[in-house]
Amino acid sequence: MIVIHNPQTWNDEQQSRAVHWMERMRLMNSRELGFVPLKAYREGIQRGRVLLAEPAGVIAGFLLFTHTKTKGVKVMQIAVHPDYRRQHIGTSLMLALAERHADEVLTLWCRADLDANNFWKAMVMKVLALNENNNKERIALVRWGALCSSTYSTSLRDSFTLNITSA
Repeated sequence: MIVIHNPQTWNDEQQSRAVHWMERMRLMNSRELGFVPLKAYREGIQRGRVLLAEPAGVIAGFLLFTHTKTKGVKVMQIAVHPDYRRQHIGTSLMLALAERHADEVLTLWCRADLDANNFWKAMVMKVLALNENNNKERIALVRWGALCSSTYSTSLRDSFTLNITSA
């Protein structure tokens, strides 16, 4: 079973450990995740904008998001520890986010050269835009989106065998 946590309710020591774990994950995946300061992780936890996935009592993945101005949710970062990939950790995080933000539009940007785009396609998301040469590295970015409806959540649950719960 995968337990999804909102660490906003955790004590300071637990939140600090979560922030440092997220930072280690960012460093391990810096090409994919880019740079986010520790302050953003701390603020994300304090504002309830971080979800952590924990199978078997070990934090294995996180999702950092923000709210948009137009009743939407934007995924800023999502990462799963390499030892736990292909075990539906990322899918469980996305499903938890979708269920918490029903009837909101879910969006994110992803570098076009990353395998993560296959994950977003598997998450039943649609390509909304392609932004070429608009960053320092001159790498195209893909904008993905989906409506977090009950139909969306059901399609994710039906596509994968998920055993998750929220703590």
